Amino acid sequence: MKKKVVVIMLVVVAVIGGCRADNKASSNANGISIPVDSMSNVEDICKVNEEGELWFVDTEKLHGDTLSIPSKIKGRVVTSLYEGLFSGDKTLRSITIPDTVTIIGNRCIHFCENLQEVVLQGSSVELGNDNFYCCEKIKELHMESVRSIGEGCFVGLDDCDIYLSKDLESIGKGSLLSLDGTNMRLHIQKGSSGAKVLNTFIEIGKADSVNGKYYNNVSIIEE
Repeated sequence: MKKKVVVIMLVVVAVIGGCRADNKASSNANGISIPVDSMSNVEDICKVNEEGELWFVDTEKLHGDTLSIPSKIKGRVVTSLYEGLFSGDKTLRSITIPDTVTIIGNRCIHFCENLQEVVLQGSSVELGNDNFYCCEKIKELHMESVRSIGEGCFVGLDDCDIYLSKDLESIGKGSLLSLDGTNMRLHIQKGSSGAKVLNTFIEIGKADSVNGKYYNNVSIIEE
């Protein structure tokens, strides 16, 4: 009888251990490892004001390096991200922004040296100044939901593909600069109003006596 009990206990332990091993982490589309408990404490490390602006995230206390921002935190719908929110962050590799967010503040995603992926789930987003500045590890960005791009955005990205909205309305001065030795490919729907805005912007940029040279390695791919 004792032998049977011992055998049963060993089997149970093995099954539980196997389950835990299998669920330690998963990976997203870009192969970034996502610990099973990576999002378990998000509401505890985020602060949202009465206007729905996410103004603080303590990434040092995040379980892992992947942040999926909830659409609602402690009863408040998240509608915007505060300026400088993730500026200079060294922890995050992936950020997912919910469809409730319509405004990303100035320098919100800025000098994030380890960031590889940003997922925008919204359908109409306003991108503030200096976002994605020198986030050098990002190689692909899907910005199809961004209608308005602020000044100084997407500067210093190396060998990066950026997918832009066919409904793009405006691009701020100094954005999409390809620094010396870097390449940037801009994808947009052929013949769309957004393509016209983009082409006009790049043409004006190339004619600029100061920054014109920084658009030489920028390619527009209409598809």
